[in-house]
Amino acid sequence: RPEDMRINGDANAAGLPAQVEAVEPVGNEAFVNLRCGEGEIVLRQPPHDLPSPGDVVQLGHVPARAHFFDSESGVRMG
Repeated sequence: RPEDMRINGDANAAGLPAQVEAVEPVGNEAFVNLRCGEGEIVLRQPPHDLPSPGDVVQLGHVPARAHFFDSESGVRMG
């Protein structure tokens, strides 16, 4: 979910590299649109310390909030 992904504050931290395409502040949150390889990702973040378009960031996640699905059936696992 967009709110369960995070931009790692340390550019050298382990994570999934992504390039910021757009940042949309909308009051008490901001949507950060990223390109990750051939895919697109949208994060929902607090509206402070936001990256700028063109920045390359490392993405992390909140492990306790991860959801896993069977690739064949689409059924949620665990």
